[in-house]
Amino acid sequence: MRMKTVLVVLMAIIVVFAMAATARAQVKDTGVMTKADLQQLAARLQAGELKGSVMVFNSADRYALTTSYFAKKKQIPHLHAGHDEIMLILAGSGKFTLGGELINGAPEDGFKWDEVMGTEIKGGAEYTVHEGDIISAPRGTPHMMDASQGSVVYMVVKVPYILPYVKKMERLPAVGK
Repeated sequence: MRMKTVLVVLMAIIVVFAMAATARAQVKDTGVMTKADLQQLAARLQAGELKGSVMVFNSADRYALTTSYFAKKKQIPHLHAGHDEIMLILAGSGKFTLGGELINGAPEDGFKWDEVMGTEIKGGAEYTVHEGDIISAPRGTPHMMDASQGSVVYMVVKVPYILPYVKKMERLPAVGK
């Protein structure tokens, strides 16, 4: 009985590692994403075909490139303890709050272990962002996207300072070539 349990557990571990390797193989660290590819990706996000963050490129411990989409809602005010973010607005517009003090900040459990989520940002600068704008949110800087009056699609370059964060990023669904 004990041997059977051990074999079942070992088989489950092998399956999980095989699935993780397959998912990682789908995300490339080199390549080209054309303007048409970006437009198609933005359209899929806006249509609801893709949900949440989508991994575009991931180069192990150097950076990750994801996309995000918000429509008629605000992002939860937060900061990242484990990485810097550089964002490029691909479509739409919104208000972006950057800097200041994160109120009632608490670390998030689970996947986004380096995020500290809060209830509001006090004293941050507010910017109206449009297609083509670039935003820089260094590690530890409170920020929040507000698309409550419309929608916004943006790409995020995540530059980690620790390898475990990038390993967790590999779990995001992949798109691209």
